[in-house]
Amino acid sequence: MKMGLPLEEAGRQAMEDLDDLGGRYLGRMSFIAMDHEGCHAGFSNVEDNTYIYQTDGNTHLRPGKATLGRKGRNVMTSIIGIPCAFQEPQDGLVRGSSRMYQSIPRALEMAGGAPALIPITAQESTLRALYGRLDGLMLAGGEDIAPSCFGEEAHPQLGQVDAQRDWVELTMTPWALADGMPVFGICRGVQTLNVAAGGSLVQDIEAQAPDALQHRYYPDFPLDLLSHTVRLEPGSRLAEILGREEFEVNSLHHQAVKGVGADLRVTARAPDGMIEALEGSGGAWVVGVQWHPEWLLEKSPSMKRLFEAFVAACEMYQK
Repeated sequence: MKMGLPLEEAGRQAMEDLDDLGGRYLGRMSFIAMDHEGCHAGFSNVEDNTYIYQTDGNTHLRPGKATLGRKGRNVMTSIIGIPCAFQEPQDGLVRGSSRMYQSIPRALEMAGGAPALIPITAQESTLRALYGRLDGLMLAGGEDIAPSCFGEEAHPQLGQVDAQRDWVELTMTPWALADGMPVFGICRGVQTLNVAAGGSLVQDIEAQAPDALQHRYYPDFPLDLLSHTVRLEPGSRLAEILGREEFEVNSLHHQAVKGVGADLRVTARAPDGMIEALEGSGGAWVVGVQWHPEWLLEKSPSMKRLFEAFVAACEMYQK
């Protein structure tokens, strides 16, 4: 394949070459060129509008694939939606806005995904339009979930809630679960996943489970403080990804999963029995963890594998 061809022509040439070679197309759009024995290479640079592909299944690189996906478009890096939180107006100077900490988008980018922030909206048609372009759904940490979402009255120790974000996430998450789209929840996100599946929450661990360990090491502690261990279920997806069944995690929450939602199973607990992870019981990639792996990437490098596994699942889903 010639270098520097226009996108359309390069794509046609790549497919013709692969037909001749009997190989498998693995176009990539956002990493450097490569070449090795048994592999035909083209620059994977958006500015050059050229492709890179391989034969014989010898290479698996990140980020993202460029191929004809299930949505009938040229799919490049997997697009992963992250619903934002609602930022209240402050001091009359800042109007209400949608916000998201950079730690999770950055972790997804490092793993090869393309994070797409989903704004606060009250329009289901807007969410449907955005959802139709996603390859995965990321549920991030944040404020408490309103107990009305799981049929309970508010406990006196309930923290600040984000009703607008609740609506966005609890609208989109059931769509993703029904479609088999990969879903990854972190902290509040595992709780959102559980509520979306019909489960319930401990509204305040200290008040409702007084014998439990301290779980809220926030805001007066480092975000990467390893505060307690978790034990994974042998044979769980998490155990397979992380390659071990017990390790230390950070802990920044005062709510927790209580009643487990439909088609979810518990795959990790803290020493006090608190639920620390959920996984889907079916074949789809559905994982929620109560700790914050995005803040442990340096202290516990194995946590990168969670994001890499999620992005890889999104790549498979887009095919």
